[in-house]
Amino acid sequence: MYNHKKILDELLITRNGIHVNSIHFVSDEIFDKNESEKLLSVGLDSYEPIYFSVEGSNYPETTGEQPFLKREGATICVKKDLKIEQVIFLKNHVQKELDVPIELQSDWRSMVQLCALLHELGHVEDMQKSINFSLSEMPSVKLVEAEAYAHTYALNYLNNLGASIARDTLSGSLYKLINSEYEFEKNLIQLVLK
Repeated sequence: MYNHKKILDELLITRNGIHVNSIHFVSDEIFDKNESEKLLSVGLDSYEPIYFSVEGSNYPETTGEQPFLKREGATICVKKDLKIEQVIFLKNHVQKELDVPIELQSDWRSMVQLCALLHELGHVEDMQKSINFSLSEMPSVKLVEAEAYAHTYALNYLNNLGASIARDTLSGSLYKLINSEYEFEKNLIQLVLK
């Protein structure tokens, strides 16, 4: 079986070669706070969050099978002294999976956090390369495309690593979107499948 904890720990150090200001594991309570409060909670209150206007579809107000309902990570683009960086937040607590035996729950947690970290690193790369994010005077994001990019980034990394359980778990959650009633989710899965 794959050691997801070991891969997660290595990725927290290497960050797949992507510059990230910092990565923080936080409680659900902090994770659910707004951007400024999240930054304050980890001592980065001197950084100003950058807010993006959305081009195209926005997240549905109610999600069906979409993984956004179970978001495990978030990236905040920040600015300080004209320098722009990204800060990643990951949930410290991962909900137990009932279908996973108790002795494998720790590995499940690491696998979910690994997938979340990869997804967020995909957002960071996207922001830094200005693929779906524009950091112009009026920052904007093509949100569906940005989410598809981050999911594809995570899937490609896991596939190249040979981490088939994590890859298949992530792709399985995405395949559920095929039957979604929400335009955002339908567009997202179509982009991921390209």
